[in-house]
Amino acid sequence: MRAGFKVDLTQPCTYKVPIWYDAGILDPIDTSRLSNWSGIISSLKTIPGTVINGQQYFIPTDWGQTSVVYRADLAPEYVNNETWGILWDPKYRGRLAMADSLIDGVMVAAIYIGAKNPFNMTDQEVKKTRAALKEQLPLLRFYWGIFIREGTGSCCR
Repeated sequence: MRAGFKVDLTQPCTYKVPIWYDAGILDPIDTSRLSNWSGIISSLKTIPGTVINGQQYFIPTDWGQTSVVYRADLAPEYVNNETWGILWDPKYRGRLAMADSLIDGVMVAAIYIGAKNPFNMTDQEVKKTRAALKEQLPLLRFYWGIFIREGTGSCCR
């Protein structure tokens, strides 16, 4: 967009809104023109970083959860043991993949290390999260998202 590509609508993740705002590529949204604005859950209208200087820069259009997908027959020890720890289990080295995004990658690691608030970590929690991600790296086959960005279609890192 900074190179001149014109868009009418874009959909950054919430954590990217302040970055895009600082880059000067977002305009505020006139919510009075949105017929269903009043029907949106209030807390989703004011996600931290999406209202800047009293102006709305984000409209929640979808909602999702990050979860682990695995075959129960190949990882039976995790069937009744819901934990992010499966993504750090050396038994599955080379058979794991992780999202290459802040929310789906770093925040998962922060939850895994027990950060009290992954969105406002202490210095010690940041260090532990970084260490957990470094520990996880050799176990991963790839960070998904990278192969799409490179346009190679390859699943290998």
